[in-house]
Amino acid sequence: MRQAADKEVYLSPPEVAAMSATSTSTVRRWIDAGVLPAMRSVGNHRRVRRSDLVAFLKERNLPVPAELGGSKRRLLIIEDDVDFLKGLKAALELRAPTVEVDAVTNATQGLILVGVRKPDAVILDALLEGLDGFEACRFLKSMPETQGIKILGISGDSRSEARFHKVGVDAFLQKPFSVSTVVEMLRLMGLVESRV
Repeated sequence: MRQAADKEVYLSPPEVAAMSATSTSTVRRWIDAGVLPAMRSVGNHRRVRRSDLVAFLKERNLPVPAELGGSKRRLLIIEDDVDFLKGLKAALELRAPTVEVDAVTNATQGLILVGVRKPDAVILDALLEGLDGFEACRFLKSMPETQGIKILGISGDSRSEARFHKVGVDAFLQKPFSVSTVVEMLRLMGLVESRV
């Protein structure tokens, strides 16, 4: 990363690749195709202005990494099985470091946290004590200020999928599932950066 006299920061293709969660060869193809503006240094090396990279990512609805001035994405997990909750939270923090993960054990706490933390997505268990996951999903999808939050419904009962879809869930996973499957689902929902 080099800073020019005009105070603009210029990035090499490997730096762009690391920040955009893609490969260096893909970044070079973007540059060669003219979709990512770049210049050539005196040594004939490709360089991308930081501001051009941010614009490129935003135009394509891709996450802007924190080191480029973007903010971390937020995920809330609402799950009453404490051991499962702790394990999933820890695994997601490891596998998706650009995501800030909050976790609670009931839907009432979850809805309060939605108002405070404004998550980009919620992983919501179906069967919770008190307010269940279906009612929490229905509530979130009915309110203008929360209807855009992506909701991933989870349950050990396959019959929950149809019930979740009736109340507006964006995606569903049946337990048990792997962390890789959850990360891929979050990627498809736009929460986790993808590898191209």
